[in-house]
Amino acid sequence: MGGEIWVESEGVPGKGSAFHFTIMAEPAEDAPKAPAHEDQHILEGKRVLIVDDNATNRRIFKLQVEKWGMLTQDTEFPRHALTLIEKGEKFDLITLDMFMPELDGAMLAKEIRRHNPTVPLLLFSSIAQSEMGDNKGLFDAFLAKPLKPSLLFDVLAGIFDRDRRAPLTAPKMSVFDPEMAARHPLRILVAEDNAVNQKLALRMLEQMGYRADLASNGIEAIEALERQPYDVVFMDVQMPEMDGLDATRKIRVMSNLVQPRIIAMTANAMQGDRELCLAAGMDDYVSKPIRVNELVGALMRVESK
Repeated sequence: MGGEIWVESEGVPGKGSAFHFTIMAEPAEDAPKAPAHEDQHILEGKRVLIVDDNATNRRIFKLQVEKWGMLTQDTEFPRHALTLIEKGEKFDLITLDMFMPELDGAMLAKEIRRHNPTVPLLLFSSIAQSEMGDNKGLFDAFLAKPLKPSLLFDVLAGIFDRDRRAPLTAPKMSVFDPEMAARHPLRILVAEDNAVNQKLALRMLEQMGYRADLASNGIEAIEALERQPYDVVFMDVQMPEMDGLDATRKIRVMSNLVQPRIIAMTANAMQGDRELCLAAGMDDYVSKPIRVNELVGALMRVESK
């Protein structure tokens, strides 16, 4: 391509290297501006309350809907949002994140419904709607993360123009079995470094009656197993300090441990990943985002002690 590529490095451990490249290319034409939605007026002037503990998510949503003329107010605290509702603040729409501290999206929605049963509620979540339990009637619409602007617009337009658009009906949801832990008791450890994934895994297990412990990396997982036995360890493959594969290899050679069943959790659903996990000494494999049927199946394959 008529260019060069090179690297600059001091060769000292702990100091980064700089990689450079140049290429010859034709100037790009200016990208055409996206045309405004013909029915954008539906959203103009609508007041929306954005409730999400993640500042980046709030900012992305705020910037997007303000382009369409919506008026926004946002908060990272579910209880602050509830206080606004209790004081009589009027909103045309409230958007809720599913996984938040103190009150999750479903819990907050139930509280909001007590004070204002008619305000539209839009739920955002990083897991599929069919895997969030039975929250029928709580939400007017659901969107999975990451947000797609075109889909977001269609959902918002559907909320505010129900006569013209078909109602947003939710597909039938999978229901967690709250008695599963009583029938199939297990001591569970979740080794995962991502805070959102930690909350998601604990939430799903809680809805089946399980109380799991947490480890943030492979080293903490080994230390937890040295303190007490576990029947099953959900082991994230990619973690800092010690990843799931190295941790599993170390666990399998530790004769002083009661060997648990180790279930790999990985977002890298590539051909050969399962074989790599099994070769490291893992017993089973679930891909992220975790689905209810896969989680239940993995747990049922663990021998209860």
